[in-house]
Amino acid sequence: MELNARTREMLFKVIKTVVILIFLYLLFSWLIFLVLPFIIGFTVALLVRPVVDRLEDRFKLPRSVSTVTVLLVVVIIIGGVTIIAIHQTVGLLTELVSNVYDIYTLPTGIFHNLVDRARQFFINLPEETVALIEENLKKIFFNLAKHLISTSTGLLSNLRALPGAFIFILVTFMASYFITRDFDAIIKFISDQLPPSWHTRVRSAKSDMIRTVVGYIKAQAILVATSFVITLAGLLILKIPYGLVIAIVIMIFDILPVVGAGTILIPWAIVNLLLGNFFMGIALLVLYATISIVRQALQPKVVGKNIGLHPLTALFSMYVGLKVFGITGLFIGPIIAVIISIMQRSGILPQWKKRV
Repeated sequence: MELNARTREMLFKVIKTVVILIFLYLLFSWLIFLVLPFIIGFTVALLVRPVVDRLEDRFKLPRSVSTVTVLLVVVIIIGGVTIIAIHQTVGLLTELVSNVYDIYTLPTGIFHNLVDRARQFFINLPEETVALIEENLKKIFFNLAKHLISTSTGLLSNLRALPGAFIFILVTFMASYFITRDFDAIIKFISDQLPPSWHTRVRSAKSDMIRTVVGYIKAQAILVATSFVITLAGLLILKIPYGLVIAIVIMIFDILPVVGAGTILIPWAIVNLLLGNFFMGIALLVLYATISIVRQALQPKVVGKNIGLHPLTALFSMYVGLKVFGITGLFIGPIIAVIISIMQRSGILPQWKKRV
């Protein structure tokens, strides 16, 4: 049976959409990790290019010198913040490990103390029940302590990945330099490989992509700043020493998609609970819960508003991304949704139908 022209056109659009979706899935699930330094380099080039152009025009510097100068300033800022974060984190982990050792050497009196407090509420409990509760409490506390030690050991074992991380950073820096320095030539080369009919679409898509990248960075900055304010307020209310420094470290961890504020707050709270500082432990858990709830509530709306997605679309893309890619899908999902939206507006993909 021969298909009419309209059916063939619709079938072609469906096949093209499916192929692009499969490509995006492969890109973000596998290929992206192979070319990630160059993607980061291209993003950095988009962000620093105006500054490089200004230095080149105003001070008549060679473009290579302007590029290196701007990138070195960026590296110094990021490196300085990272060093401060690592220094504070190592201090917190050192204190955490020493506290975990203390937990193992604590006398069993702490458990008897807990049971005595429980007896005030359950005076009529039989001795057998009290003994059972005491034994279970011991098991729970020692299991938590073992978990903390295994977590610390796992963090130390990750030091073996430092050589690979150094190579990744070096390649990213070099890619950022070459792409920034020869940005116009690279864009022209890519443009020359495309059919003339695609030039207008690509220019439109590029403008949308730049606007989206800036909007996405703005959205993440708003979310991180909100978490920082809540964290700092909570630490100041609890009168914790060096609250500002700790809040900054937690903010840096909160930027990372796989790490988050819980990497510091949850172990910190557990240690306090194990040492008998129940108020501080519960307060830290409440602080973490508050940060998580506020962030999750704001994220769909803030991200959607700044990258041009409806909050429901942003929420849907984050949920699907989480299920497909794991925790990093919370970031990858909206990016894929934005790419599809940009392709639709540029005419690369068919747009959704609208009835007038």
